[in-house]
Amino acid sequence: MTAATLAEVVSLMESQYGYIKKFDHWVDGFKAQPFETENAKSLSKAQEHDISFCNLQGDAAMKAIMASEASYIVCSKGLETEPGFMDWSTQPRKMLLFVDNPRLWYMRMLKHFNMTFRDKDRVSIHSSSQVHDTVTFNGDVGIGADCVIDPYVTLGLDGFGYERNEHGVFEKFPHLGGVRIRSDVDIGAHTAIDRATLPGDYTYIWDRCKIDNFVHVAHNVEIGYDTLVVSHCNIGGSVKIGRACWLGMSVCILNNVKIGNRCILGNRANIRKDVPDNSVVVGEDQIIGKVEEKEKWTRLVGPPV
Repeated sequence: MTAATLAEVVSLMESQYGYIKKFDHWVDGFKAQPFETENAKSLSKAQEHDISFCNLQGDAAMKAIMASEASYIVCSKGLETEPGFMDWSTQPRKMLLFVDNPRLWYMRMLKHFNMTFRDKDRVSIHSSSQVHDTVTFNGDVGIGADCVIDPYVTLGLDGFGYERNEHGVFEKFPHLGGVRIRSDVDIGAHTAIDRATLPGDYTYIWDRCKIDNFVHVAHNVEIGYDTLVVSHCNIGGSVKIGRACWLGMSVCILNNVKIGNRCILGNRANIRKDVPDNSVVVGEDQIIGKVEEKEKWTRLVGPPV
C-alpha cells in the first residue's frame, strides 16, 4: 500500500485530467499531510486529514460539506458558483477540489495510489453461531452470537458500483469496507450481502433479523433490529431500514431510501421514496394505512419502539 500527500494527489490529477481547481484558502499547512487507505472516508465518517467526495448538488451539497470534518473534499464543478462556497471564514479548514465527476475522480485517486490494497480476509465468527461450510467470505466480516447462516450465502463481496468515464466506459468503484452481522440473525440460502464501500464503513444486519433465501443486500445497507425480510427482496445501496419491519416477497427498494420503524412493505412493493414510521406500503410507494389500524398488520411487526 502506497502513502501519498495531498499535494502529490492534486499534482497527478492536474497533469492527467487537467480539470481540477483548488479552493484552499485555509489549508496551506495540510498539503504535506500523508494519508493512506484508512484516510479515504465517507463524508459522515471523515475526520481531520481524511479525504472524501460529495456527489450532491445545491443546498444538499452545502449542508453535507459543512457538516463533514474531512479536510479534503472532492466536489462537482457546478458548486463553484454557489454563494456559500465563497465564504469559509467560519468553517473548519478544508480543501475543496472541484472536478467534472467527483465519484470518478475519487475512484481514480484510490486506484492510482494503490489505496485499494486489501489485507487478507478478516473473518470473525462467534463460537455459538452455525455457519454452513459453503458460505463464501471476502474481506472484513464479523458474525455475532447465535446466528445461523445457511448454504451458499455470500458475505462481503464487492457491491455493484460503476461510473462511466469521459469515454463512456465503465470504471469500477473499489470496495474497502466490511460487513457486520449482529447476534441471533438467520440468513437463508443463496443470499448475498455486499461489503460497504469505504474503510470504516459497514453493511449492518442488526440483532434478531431474519432474512430468507435469495435476498440481495447491497453495499452500506443497514437493516434494523427485529426485521424480517422474505425471499427475493432486492435492497439497494445505502438503504436504511428501521426496527421491527416486515418486508414481503420480492420487495424492491431504491438506493438511499430510508424506511422507518415498524413498517410493512407488501409483496412486490416498489419503494422509491422514504417511508415514515408505522406505515403499510403496497405497489408503487402507495401508503394504505398505519400498522395499528388492523390486527393482522400488528402481528407482522414488533411492539412499538
